[in-house]
Amino acid sequence: MAMPQKINLKSEYLALKEELATLQFETELLKKAFHLVFQEDESCSKLVISETPEVRMFQRMLASPYAVVDQAKVTISTPSATEDVAEELLKSVMALAPVRPMLCRNFFPTFNLNAVSEEHIKLLGSVEFDVLGFKDSIPDELDREQYMVMLIMHMYQQLGLISCFRIPEAKLFRFINFICRRYRHVPFHNWYHAFNVTQTMYFLLTTCECRKLLKPFGLLVLMTAAVCHDADHPGLNNVFHAKAHTRVGILHKASTLENHHYLQALSVLYLPECRIFENLPEGKRARAYEYIRHIILATDLSLHKIILTSMESHGKRLAKQFNKRKGAKLNREEKIAVMCCIMKCSDLSNEIRPSRIADKWAALINQEFSDQSAAEKKLGLPLTPWIDPDKIIMEKEQINFIKGLCMPLYQTLQNVFTPVDVCIQQLQSNLENWEERFRIVEEAKGIREVTDRSVFQEDQQKGTGKSLTDQLTSLASGAAAGLGIGKKKKKEKEKEKEKEKEKEKKVA
Repeated sequence: MAMPQKINLKSEYLALKEELATLQFETELLKKAFHLVFQEDESCSKLVISETPEVRMFQRMLASPYAVVDQAKVTISTPSATEDVAEELLKSVMALAPVRPMLCRNFFPTFNLNAVSEEHIKLLGSVEFDVLGFKDSIPDELDREQYMVMLIMHMYQQLGLISCFRIPEAKLFRFINFICRRYRHVPFHNWYHAFNVTQTMYFLLTTCECRKLLKPFGLLVLMTAAVCHDADHPGLNNVFHAKAHTRVGILHKASTLENHHYLQALSVLYLPECRIFENLPEGKRARAYEYIRHIILATDLSLHKIILTSMESHGKRLAKQFNKRKGAKLNREEKIAVMCCIMKCSDLSNEIRPSRIADKWAALINQEFSDQSAAEKKLGLPLTPWIDPDKIIMEKEQINFIKGLCMPLYQTLQNVFTPVDVCIQQLQSNLENWEERFRIVEEAKGIREVTDRSVFQEDQQKGTGKSLTDQLTSLASGAAAGLGIGKKKKKEKEKEKEKEKEKEKKVA
């Protein structure tokens, strides 16, 4: 006679609990999607969406970031038009494009990674990839964005990040989609730029072998930071927001937009439907947020010299570690320096592409400068001289940009990762191309005096003598400094520092 099987009540209970949690999660998603579709319907006011305290906090913190807060403090350069300008300032949102609304389709995974073109997959590891070309090949904007989302998911997959960190594909899909919608339709700092930087990051990590000094965790935070690094960029720079006394300019006194981009990243990562780090241990998740903050802050061009100096100081030892091929050991400062340098190279990567692609990006950044200059004139704000379209010569600016910023940065990275030489060769080719074009412009217009400094070299911050990590931490505004990282007891912090020092001694 067969004995009756014993029922494991505990496992049954846990399975039921998990199923109920899934149903509750999916119900919240449906409610959010329903709210988006019928948001103009009065009946939707009765729909209660239960957001977490963290999500509500971010909603309050990120509300109206580009509104003028204190109009009285704004310096008006045209006194005769003060009253009209003051009224314009109070009405205006200091951004070149409006916020993009979320769509119902962003909530529900409809992707098929097998639909990605084999040709595009091959090009992901190359500087030949031209994302701007999608505007012609994929006419519908939403289809275009979805395809770019799938390509980024493919990069995560190829780097082994989805399997290694057990990232739910549906949440990765939503995370990239939600971040995509945070990018505004400004001329340069838009979703195409975000994709371009992420694809360059992938190229550097794979083709140029930069991944060999980093563990999978480092690849995860780098790719995620690249996707988010300019989220909600208004097309108007830090200098503009300081002059206009916008809410974001007051909230973040240093690295204004970079702190804002980091908060935008966190606000999406904290959404239950986008938690791609949910399977990381709590301590590692906190470290992921901290590293992402450092990496995004490193994109502030005023820190260019500081990061370059830091990477140069670690260069020789890092090169030896790279040549070992196996068993490379980096201390915390070396990891931060490497990740920040790779991020900066990815962000300043337009001129490592063939000139037919690089030229399009140069025209877009100049368009954004021109639009900012026009906004300053319209609002009566003091003009930023180095972005005035009447004074800037694009050919000369690109020469200065390559010589002053790109070449030293990529050479420093190449001193550690020798395959980066392919980027330097393309930089040199594009430099010669711009120099030839400038000679033609110079002769045609009779230009005599021009600066040899790039507009991006202005207002470089001076090093404080502290470590790169400490300098980046000091630039995180109060609003962004502790978010996601969590509070640790003093004794725990001291223990961590002691362990880190011991590791550094062993490595040395």
